[in-house]
Amino acid sequence: MLTINSTLISGAGAFNALEPLLEGKQRVLLITDSNIVRLEAAQRINALLHEKHRQVQVIDNVPAEPSQHDVIAL
Repeated sequence: MLTINSTLISGAGAFNALEPLLEGKQRVLLITDSNIVRLEAAQRINALLHEKHRQVQVIDNVPAEPSQHDVIAL
């Protein structure tokens, strides 16, 4: 079993709240679906994640509104 510590950020100002959370992080996993990953906001987040030479892995083949079984299959 894998446990991932995660933080959910949403709403106005969410983008600006990411940077402090990334402090000291060198490896980041971004999980999304193929529609969201094409949006400008997701591209801005991806660019922010790559700053400071972070190692970023993107998984973008998640179905929209995934079930627990979809996530386990990844």
